[in-house]
This record gives sequence, structure tokens and C-alpha cells, in this order.
Amino acid sequence: MTVTTKPRWTQRLVELASAPMQWVERARGRKRITLLFLYAMILSVVAFSLWWGQSLRSLPDIGDPFDAAEYRATPVTEADNAFPIYVQAAAGLNTLSTAHRTEIYKVLAAPWPSVKPEVREALQVHREPLLTWKRATERPGMDVLGDHWSALNDARIVFPILAMLEGARLGDQGDMAGAWSWYAAVLRSQRHILTLAESGTHSGRLGYHPAILPGILSAIPRWAADPRVDAKLLRLALADAQAIDTTIPSFASSLRGTYRWAISHLDARLATDQAFIREDEWYKATPMYWPGVKFLRREPERSRRILRLIHTNLAAHVDDPPSRRPRLVPPGIFDVGIDPSGTDPSRRITPQELARQIDASLLPKYLANGVDVLIDINREQGARATILIELATQLYEREHGSPPRVYEDLIGPYLDKLPAGAVGPSAP
Repeated sequence: MTVTTKPRWTQRLVELASAPMQWVERARGRKRITLLFLYAMILSVVAFSLWWGQSLRSLPDIGDPFDAAEYRATPVTEADNAFPIYVQAAAGLNTLSTAHRTEIYKVLAAPWPSVKPEVREALQVHREPLLTWKRATERPGMDVLGDHWSALNDARIVFPILAMLEGARLGDQGDMAGAWSWYAAVLRSQRHILTLAESGTHSGRLGYHPAILPGILSAIPRWAADPRVDAKLLRLALADAQAIDTTIPSFASSLRGTYRWAISHLDARLATDQAFIREDEWYKATPMYWPGVKFLRREPERSRRILRLIHTNLAAHVDDPPSRRPRLVPPGIFDVGIDPSGTDPSRRITPQELARQIDASLLPKYLANGVDVLIDINREQGARATILIELATQLYEREHGSPPRVYEDLIGPYLDKLPAGAVGPSAP
């Protein structure tokens, strides 16, 4: 009879694998307890390592949603840069009192006869800075130089309101072409502010400030409906508005800038979370608390992946007409479901799972709020569409004696296509 023996290397492996159990079997008393405790610790470390390594498995890493090389800030020459002129204009607002600012914000683009005397005085006193601001709006580009963000706030809010008041004043005097030149300056200034969103230097798509929207949406339609504005001037205004609209960056390009801003602020914001500690949460002030929490939650990698998914999801549909966009679902992304083919990286996770991942992360909610992004975009898109439609409608009525039956009647001689966000009568 032949006796089969195991290969020596196999036998050696079996001996090594069973050695720990043999040691426990041979040990007695405290030595056995110590060995069991040591084995438990080893198994815990192995199990934790496996769990930690797989903790992001359900959160796909799709990489940066935008190609960094895709964005190349166009160099702005000194002669073309509007920003230094905006700074110069803002310096002239030092004499504008808080009371004057408050009154100006209340007036917006009201008809000139209703403007209070103190607001008329503020407009007169700041005529020179206002003219400087208007000159800045005529420059083709803008590049922020140094720490002068306050000048941007003035350029974005105070000066456009003063410009609309000046337009109302000129319109009251019958200078309709002069009035339009100021309304066009407001549109050009908003174009400059909107380009900043691409640079990644701000948290969102700057543009029509909530204080400006009611004014510009009141001033331009009122001006266009004035019988003193003839068809020739309306056609010029429509051409100006269309030309300005074509220079405004796409919403997707603004999301690219917002993404860069969010990523750059993520680490700094996570580092300051320990500043928001209640008195009964003393343990959070211990030196190892936040490092431990971030290690266990795989931060900031988890939050980076979430930001990439959110911005990829929004960028895929944000430039679509509002009626064709997928519905928005928590946590503020488009409900596009899961891509079974796997070709769309933004659809490798359900909205519900992404919401769960956000709750499990340390990502500040304001960095991941797609709802706010869409609200701003819809507001701006609606304003731009309203301006173009109003100008084209009034021009159509001047030339045909009656308003268009449907907006599609404007396509051709007046508009190349209906602007996204247009709301009104359309052909069935």
C-alpha cells in the first residue's frame, strides 16, 4: 500500500495557520487571556482596514468634472480691462451717505416724477463717478486686480441703480436715445460681473442682483413702450441687447468656476468646523477629535467626490431650456436616474444615495446646494429673455401696427430664435 504525504510546503503552511490556536490551547491563565485579547485586536484592525478601504465604494470617483486645461482665462490688456475704471468710479461714492443709499435702493427704476429730491441730489452729486462707471462698462474685458472686491459690489448694485435713474431722467426730458445708452450700460456691467463666475474667485454666478432685477425689468419695457421711441431706435436697442447677450458666459462655464471655488474652500472650511462647538460639546475641542472624525469619514476625499458628482450632474443639463431640464430632486441635482451603460459618470449613483452620502460627510451644505444655483440661473435666464422679448415685441408692433400673435412670429426679422426662459404665447 502506498502512503501519500502532503508536500512539505503545504504542511508548513498548515502548521503556521494552526499555530495561533495551538498556542491558545497550550496557554493557561493570564497568558491565554492575553493571547485571546491580542488576536481580537489583530482581527479588529484587519476588519477596520477592510471597512475603511471599502467605505467609499458606493461613492464613485469620477475625477474632476471639468478639464482644467479647458479653462484658460483670456488675458485682458490694461487698455481693455474695465476693473481699474470700476475702482476709480467706486472711489467717488465715498460721499454717498447710508441714507442716500437706502433711498436709492427703494427707488430703483421708478418714473422720474416720483423720484424724491434727495435721490435726485445724490444722482447730481455723483454724476462724474457715474460717467466713469459708464466708461468702464464699454471696455471689452475685466480682470480683478488686488483686493478691491468692494468696488465690485458698488459696480454691481449702486451704479446700475443710479444709471437707471439717469435713464429715467433723460427719458422724462424726451432724450430716448440717451436713456437707452444708460440702460445698455447696465446690461454691459452685468456681463462683466458674470464673467467673474468663470474664474473660480466667487462662490456662485454673480449677475443680476436681486436689487437690480425689478428695476431693469421695469425700466426697459417702460422705455420700449413709450411712443417717443421709434422703430429705428428700437431696432438699435434690440441689436445692442442681443450683442451683449451673446457675450455672457454659459451657465455650465460658470459651474466650472463655482466648482473650482468650492474645492479650494473645502479644506479651509473643514478646518474651521471646530469653531462651531457648543459648551456641552467640550470633547470636540480636544486636539484629536476633528482629525479622528475626518479620518473615519474619509475626508476631504468623500466631500470632493460629492462635489464632483453634483457639478457633473448640473453641468449636463443646466444650459437646457427650463422646459427640457429634468426635475430637481434632493439634494439639489437633476433626477436623471442611473445610466445602465455606465457611459455617464454623473449617473453612477442615485440621488437618494448621494443625499445619504452628503449627510454622512462633513461637506458644508452651502457648497453642495444645487437648488440655490438653479434659482439664480432661472432668475437670470428669465430676465434676459424678458428684455429681448419686450424689445422685439415693441419693434414688431411699431412695424405691424399690432403685437405678435405668438412669440414665434418674432423669429426671423427680430430674433434668430426664442431666448431660453421665454414665457408667453407660443404656437401650438
